[in-house]
Amino acid sequence: MAKATHRSGADGGPPRAGAERRLSRLLAGLHVAGIAAFVLVMLALPQLGLALPQVAVGGIHPVSILMAAAYVQGLRMVSQTHNKPMWLPRRTAETRTSEADHGKRGPAVSVLWLRFALSAAITAVGGWLLAITAVPITSHTGLSETLVGGVLTGLTGSLPELVTALAAVRMGALTLAVGDILGGNAFDALIVAVSDWAYRDGSIFAAASPDQGFLLALTSVLTAILLMGLLYREKHGIANIGLESFLVLAFYVGAFTLLFVVG
Repeated sequence: MAKATHRSGADGGPPRAGAERRLSRLLAGLHVAGIAAFVLVMLALPQLGLALPQVAVGGIHPVSILMAAAYVQGLRMVSQTHNKPMWLPRRTAETRTSEADHGKRGPAVSVLWLRFALSAAITAVGGWLLAITAVPITSHTGLSETLVGGVLTGLTGSLPELVTALAAVRMGALTLAVGDILGGNAFDALIVAVSDWAYRDGSIFAAASPDQGFLLALTSVLTAILLMGLLYREKHGIANIGLESFLVLAFYVGAFTLLFVVG
């Protein structure tokens, strides 16, 4: 795929501040839209699990097995879309290549892998501590587990993804930033299948509350909005952010406010 020419504006003049800040306008990769579609599939499958009869084979719902297969196949298709795209998006004057600056010599690859493994281990331990702390919070505050899990642990658990995305944007690795966000959502959906395997009292879908279906539907809507933004690539936004980003924030705040009021 040919690299876009780096120009500040359509006529080579100063960049338009709003357009320059919107990732959906800067990115021009089919694989990014493919990741978003992949996430939608991974989010739709648990919703099917909630709606279908609550059967279990060896304590595992058939949808959980389907989710594991869909995750592997989805990763393969996204990889193929990146390496051999069947069509190319139109590049604009604001489009940037989503590559970091590789001109600087950094540490050896072995050192990088060691740092990566250490960071992953610290994140895993932090997630375990977060879970054992969140459970007592629900009993002491009276807040629902859905609200505590969706807001407190959800936001806190996503901090590593947020830091990774911001660092990637600062380095110019835009695809890495968006892939971190959307790819994390796809893996989070797969955790439902893993949790079903760990839950020994039947199908975990049978134990889920209607609020879980609400959160799945909300995440599907948010992902669909981002996908439409990546495809449409709106030039004008609201308050220096893209329209899709504004809608995502509005839906997110509105949905959890509703959960707090109802719960």
